[in-house]
Amino acid sequence: MTAEAKDGLASSPIALLNSAMSMRWKKFIGVFALLAILIVYMLLVMRAAVAILPAAGGIAQFLFYAVAGMAWVVPVRYLILWMNRPGRGEHV
Repeated sequence: MTAEAKDGLASSPIALLNSAMSMRWKKFIGVFALLAILIVYMLLVMRAAVAILPAAGGIAQFLFYAVAGMAWVVPVRYLILWMNRPGRGEHV
């Protein structure tokens, strides 16, 4: 990666946000973001289940709940990675 490309990444809003916050603040904000994401996700899954599953068979219900029970992990993974990235004045 060239020096110009590195400078472009370093000046992006996300990079500035990462460098401006300490890990302690990231975790504090991340806890509330995690709760908000999970609450919205649960409401969406419940709404989808009520709309789809009453007419579905047992296998379809099992597959729905198996997929829905694991799908929340994907977006939360990135939030947790962000929360654990060292912030301002912190070294790895």
